[in-house]
Amino acid sequence: MPNIMFGRGTRFGKCRFAGSVLQIAGVRIDYPYIDNCFSVTFFSPHGTKTAILSSVRKDSPVLSLSFELAQTGCAGFTLELAKDHGVDIYYGQRVDISLFGSSQPWYSGYIQTKPVAGTTEATFTYTGYGFYGQLEHVIVNREYTEREISEIAADIIREDIDRYTGAHYNESKIYPTGYTASQLSFDYATAKDALKQLSEFAVNYLYGVDEYRDIFFRPMLTRINEDSRLWVGYHIQKFLPEEDVETVVNYIYVQGGALDDEGSNIMYQCSDADSIAAYGKRAAVLSIPSAIREEDATRWGDTQLDRLKDPQRTAKIDTIAKEIARRNIRPEGMARITSGDGSFSYDYPIQKVKYKASGKGIIMTMELGEYTKDYDTYMLKILRDVKNEELLSRANTKAIVTGDES
Repeated sequence: MPNIMFGRGTRFGKCRFAGSVLQIAGVRIDYPYIDNCFSVTFFSPHGTKTAILSSVRKDSPVLSLSFELAQTGCAGFTLELAKDHGVDIYYGQRVDISLFGSSQPWYSGYIQTKPVAGTTEATFTYTGYGFYGQLEHVIVNREYTEREISEIAADIIREDIDRYTGAHYNESKIYPTGYTASQLSFDYATAKDALKQLSEFAVNYLYGVDEYRDIFFRPMLTRINEDSRLWVGYHIQKFLPEEDVETVVNYIYVQGGALDDEGSNIMYQCSDADSIAAYGKRAAVLSIPSAIREEDATRWGDTQLDRLKDPQRTAKIDTIAKEIARRNIRPEGMARITSGDGSFSYDYPIQKVKYKASGKGIIMTMELGEYTKDYDTYMLKILRDVKNEELLSRANTKAIVTGDES
């Protein structure tokens, strides 16, 4: 019954199980677009396709799906299926999602929650996360001296992440930073925290896992993403910009992983006079447990000050035209939002791109700005602060035991 599995209307349906991709001058072109088409592909542990469920299949069991792309790559997803979907779905199973008939994945993740037999719900709902989520369960216990930051990142990815997760090392997606760290120590840190700290030392670097399950460590793009030049009233209907002074920090105490002669782990202080004059003194103690030497703590502190001394801008855009949703925009580069009359424009980093698909069509929303303003971000900060305190305590204890307080 090929027309039932792959779609209706032709002998083998409208959705390709495999097909060619045209490439011209390095640009990938995937034809054709199919309006309101979305599909979910399931894989075995060995990477072979076990099932494809498509919205254009006759009596499709795919009722709705949603997924989110963040600057760290594929984030969360939700999949709603009819109870009689006929697919054997298990925990940890890889799932790829494609939109508009594309043969390439727009998203890749794994199943984290699934309904239990006997549920009274009328449908089955599955949720999961991109392979970036697996980095939370990888522990890094390594020390590096006089190593370039991207070399450290590559070593952690090869030795700790690639071996034990579904995310892969891809040399072409690891970019040199031009900065050699004097001495960094990761004392039972998660791989997420290790890459985050390395990205902060590198200054304006992004890290994560993309839709091909490749781990990337690359510079943040500051040029305009050409697919994200959007006009209010034409490409988008809702544009909600904000500035938040609550995020301003203009006097920083850097708490590192070494003790001075007086037993303090405050390795560096920095401030910005102009920001203090404008917003008042807003001090904070920020922790970087991996920093052992003052020069590394200094670079990290100056980077944080430059990032936090001014109010953070955010914006949400909604009711996005279908032609924009088809562009497969990633959270890379800057979006330029221009008013309907062309009198002003704003440039924002692209933070998140979200898609929701159902029988009513495919809806796309975007979140822009220097940071993401939501409850999850707040909770992640609290959890990271707790983890940092634990790592700092270990580092300080280690320094006392070994007598290395420099």
